[in-house]
Amino acid sequence: MGVLLQKLQEVLLSVVPIFLIVLSIHLFFVPLEAYLLIRFIIGTVFITLGLTLFLLGVDLGVTTLGANVGEKIVKMNKLWIIVLAGLVLGFVITVAEPGLLVYAQQIELVTGGALLSTVLLFVVSTGIALLLVVGFMRIIYNIPLHYLLTVLYGVVFLFAIFTPAAFINIAFDASGATTGVLSVPFILSLAYGISHLKKDSKAGEKDSFGTIAIVSAGAIIAVLVMNLFVTDFSLSGEPILQAINSETVWGSFSAVFIVALSETFFSLVPIILVLMLSQFLLFKMKTRQFIHIIKGFIYVFLGLVLFLLGVNGGFLDVGFRVGQSLIA
Repeated sequence: MGVLLQKLQEVLLSVVPIFLIVLSIHLFFVPLEAYLLIRFIIGTVFITLGLTLFLLGVDLGVTTLGANVGEKIVKMNKLWIIVLAGLVLGFVITVAEPGLLVYAQQIELVTGGALLSTVLLFVVSTGIALLLVVGFMRIIYNIPLHYLLTVLYGVVFLFAIFTPAAFINIAFDASGATTGVLSVPFILSLAYGISHLKKDSKAGEKDSFGTIAIVSAGAIIAVLVMNLFVTDFSLSGEPILQAINSETVWGSFSAVFIVALSETFFSLVPIILVLMLSQFLLFKMKTRQFIHIIKGFIYVFLGLVLFLLGVNGGFLDVGFRVGQSLIA
């Protein structure tokens, strides 16, 4: 219970300021319709409860899984296993990142379906996975971080020369969306485990950081490369306007509930499969510890459903309406 209250406090410190700012805008600048305001309040509650359960589940399940995998990889001390683990784990963790899920949905809306959310998720997750392997190689072979980042962002700027401005915006925002509450602790725990391959423990701890910066570049490069294969692309606000069509309090929540449930299920299935395979092939953890991790993933599932429900049902339409009114 103490850990749950601690997570709730952390989430409240993040969510309450947003709630108060929107409430102040409503009172003094842009009055919202009653159904929108109530929907925003309910969405805030859903997001608060969802993130609390999600963060609790990350600590119990995801971070523990990452630490165990990293430790096991180190003990095997085989390069091909490190490469394979980086590819698989980098992909499945990014696919389940809540911020990226929301971002991909919005990109599909504003491009009128030219960029499908599933395609963007696959492309970004692939870029993260490939650069996670590069990050592992940097740690193992003692490659200075500033040299590697110089090369990576040189590639980014080279691609950006031949990329439309709108696509550049999408690429850099995708990078930010991938570094969230799920991927960051998992990637850091993996990198820390890989760094234990070094005999110098202090150097290993130092080199375990910087991996997030490397994988972020992977998301940007992946989206810029995707631009080469997208021919019919344009940005428009009309799809968002069409999406906001319910003037009832619960109408938007009921409309997005099945979507939130299905997206959460399919985003977490790959991680669950990794957990099951790791248990039977690598870890063979004690039953009590395995159940503990499963419990963490249940919290992650419930929290992610509530989070997506609150964002898509209560936050997005209010944010759009406030932004539109302020500009007008």
